[in-house]
Amino acid sequence: STDTATRYLNMISVISESDSQFLFRQYWLLRRLENSVQALNDEQTHVISKGQSDILEHFSLTWEELAKSMRQAHALV
Repeated sequence: STDTATRYLNMISVISESDSQFLFRQYWLLRRLENSVQALNDEQTHVISKGQSDILEHFSLTWEELAKSMRQAHALV
């Protein structure tokens, strides 16, 4: 699982505890976002359009915050 993988990476000193927790939280945030977008139009998609900003608002996120957290996660992996 993602939790097991991030904990293991921390255990073998590849990433810090805080980075492990961040990646775990980001993974589940993105999964919830993905499920919300897919449920919106009942289709398999991984794209959030600018017209779907209300989904981000539901998660108390802005486009800028999402982009920042994605850059941060990308830098860790």
